Amino acid sequence: MLSPIWLLRSAHPEPAAAVTVVAGVLALVVGRGPAGAAAVAVTLAASQLCVGWTNDWLDADRDRAVGRPDKPVAAGHISRRAVGVAAVVAGLAVVPLALLSGVPAAAVATLGLLSGLSYDWPLKFTPLSPLPYLVSFGVLPAFVVLGKPATPPWWMIVAAALLGGGAHFVNVLPDLADDARTGVRGLPQRLGWTGSWLLGGALLLAATAVLVFGPHGAPSWVGVAILVAAAAILPVGWYLSRRPGSRAAAARLIDALLIAAIRHWLDRQADGEVPSWLRALRDPALARVLAALHERPAEPWTVESLAREVHVSRATLARRFAEVVGEPPLTYLARWRMHLAAQRLKYSTDTVEAIAREVGYTSAYAFNRAFARHRGQPPGRYRRHARAA
Repeated sequence: MLSPIWLLRSAHPEPAAAVTVVAGVLALVVGRGPAGAAAVAVTLAASQLCVGWTNDWLDADRDRAVGRPDKPVAAGHISRRAVGVAAVVAGLAVVPLALLSGVPAAAVATLGLLSGLSYDWPLKFTPLSPLPYLVSFGVLPAFVVLGKPATPPWWMIVAAALLGGGAHFVNVLPDLADDARTGVRGLPQRLGWTGSWLLGGALLLAATAVLVFGPHGAPSWVGVAILVAAAAILPVGWYLSRRPGSRAAAARLIDALLIAAIRHWLDRQADGEVPSWLRALRDPALARVLAALHERPAEPWTVESLAREVHVSRATLARRFAEVVGEPPLTYLARWRMHLAAQRLKYSTDTVEAIAREVGYTSAYAFNRAFARHRGQPPGRYRRHARAA
């Protein structure tokens, strides 16, 4: 088998692929569009590869001591140095890739990476071993939604953190004996098989319950059915986790529950406390309009051109957009352009004229007036105050 294949296998590809796919699907669900979903996926892939390779680089001696044939470094299929270099390259790629989603999202993604690395060393050996899972999984939906940009719902972060904590306890069950031989003394190893399974199952059930009951509004029978399914699926996952090579199947069951619960929430919400941009995703035409505005803000959009983009009439688009989002399409576009401009003023050295062109203004004077109307001060003053803060 070629070395690149062994290198990939050293990165724990099954959980890495699961996290990457879930993050990409979530990006599509919240309306980031194909480009946004791709940015999320490559960022999460690099982060997961870095953490996986670092883990195998650090654990090489322990894996050899217990004769782990599933670890390519321990089995001699690839050198420890190659895995270490790959970990560094992947880690260095995370921040530039995360910046494709904006500075706030990149900061959150960096926190998730550092948290994951802290598990590799030293928290894996301490009772705090679940903490990196809680943090790294919790920031995942925050990274995805902040890149929209929008504020992530609290329940999404809490549910993801609980899911990560539960996955930690369930994931280590097949390795408890090897961990004991090599001195790994995280919380699951201290609790033992039964204690780890009970606590892990409780966290996974709690995650599903938050997804069903956390959002505004009474849960439907579908939501309750998802919770019941979780209670039934977890024993299946426990059984699969005891069988060699079957942890990936258990992970897919958990991933399916997470996506099902999120989609259920989107389907049952109408008004109330749901963010307007998220409500709009229930309408396929409005979701495509938002994607177009977010991906191509500099285009000279009109209601007519947006309607042609999604193949509906001008009147239908104007009415549906205002009803669901709460403002006309061009008003939303103006706010989005000002948000992008504010980010560029704070974090780039581009001239005001260049930023004006990037967000769709051919006249710096018109941009200055629009920015002052939205932000209460002209662009130059905003930049000075933002950098001084």
